[in-house]
Amino acid sequence: MSKTWIGEELYRRRAEAAANEFIEKISKILNVKEPPRVRVMLPKQFDEELGFKEPNVPAACYNFIDNTIYIRHPIIVDRKILLHELCHCLQWEEKGLKHLEEAYSQLHLPHCQRTTERECKEFEEMFDGKIKRLWQRIAKKYGVLP
Repeated sequence: MSKTWIGEELYRRRAEAAANEFIEKISKILNVKEPPRVRVMLPKQFDEELGFKEPNVPAACYNFIDNTIYIRHPIIVDRKILLHELCHCLQWEEKGLKHLEEAYSQLHLPHCQRTTERECKEFEEMFDGKIKRLWQRIAKKYGVLP
């Protein structure tokens, strides 16, 4: 094991712990029935385990089957990505299979034109300013502020 790998793994663990604490606190504020857990991965692991291939690799995704937010790299863990993916969790909680139908029926559209993605972008923008300090406090505690 190289020092670089050990450093990456320690940072990944800290980013994951910060992300999970943030999601837990935001979920309480928003009364989320079952808050998702967050799993921060390194790119190769993310692509292999979740089956993504270039050029269509997202920075993060929400998996309703195991109620998990997957993030592709520790360096990109931030409040906006977490809020966006939490919104997908809430969409699933609210709409169930209708959410899937809506999401999959729009795969032919550019990502930013899909209804589910636009809703999450609005959610992200609506709450971002309100929770900025919370994220900064948590990220600082875990040493993952940029």
